Amino acid sequence: MKLTPKHDVEHFIETNETPLHCRARPIAPHRYQQVRKEFENMIEQGICRPSKSPWSSPLHVVPKKNGELRVCGDYRRLNSITTPDRYPIPRVKNFTHQLSDKTIFSTIDLNRAYQQIKVRDEDIQKTAIISPMCLFEFPRMTPGLKNAGQTFQRFIHEVLHGLDFVFAFIDDLLVASPDKEAHETPSTHLATAIRRQWNHNQPFEMHIWITRSSISWFHRQQGRNQTVY
Repeated sequence: MKLTPKHDVEHFIETNETPLHCRARPIAPHRYQQVRKEFENMIEQGICRPSKSPWSSPLHVVPKKNGELRVCGDYRRLNSITTPDRYPIPRVKNFTHQLSDKTIFSTIDLNRAYQQIKVRDEDIQKTAIISPMCLFEFPRMTPGLKNAGQTFQRFIHEVLHGLDFVFAFIDDLLVASPDKEAHETPSTHLATAIRRQWNHNQPFEMHIWITRSSISWFHRQQGRNQTVY
């Protein structure tokens, strides 16, 4: 199923440079077919497509714990000439006091989170990835691009407008309540808000009624005491 926009948030890649070009990196033979299949899946979903762009960044392949591969671009050179987006990214320390009286939590894992955002038409060519098999570009925002976190934070703030019981760190969402009775309705409202904006058969996975100690990403970032990217 192809992803089509349900909102007007777009990702911009502002640059003042002539197109950057990189050589294609080889793909390990034992991963070649798996990488090809992943590109085919992304093309089918409208996440990427073959390109004639004068821009190109190297392919970056990251093995996942489940044996699958994350196929993305090494956008370091592109990012170095991209104008930064100053949209605020939340810090855990800014609202830990709001969670002090909460005992019941649910976390939301969003599926294909960044791909819900369309790249501005004139910037799509800048997302091009060069590989031994083809040159691909991404009409949908892909991880690794500078300002992707800021763009998604802007989008998720729009999705969650009016839902004061939800705490959002980019694509990590937390519902917090003082007790089980107060938890059910907010969780339902959040699920409805996500489905209104999401282009995916299974837009999220919800882990309900968990304890504070189970929120690993919260404690990890709280310990670092830094911005969540």
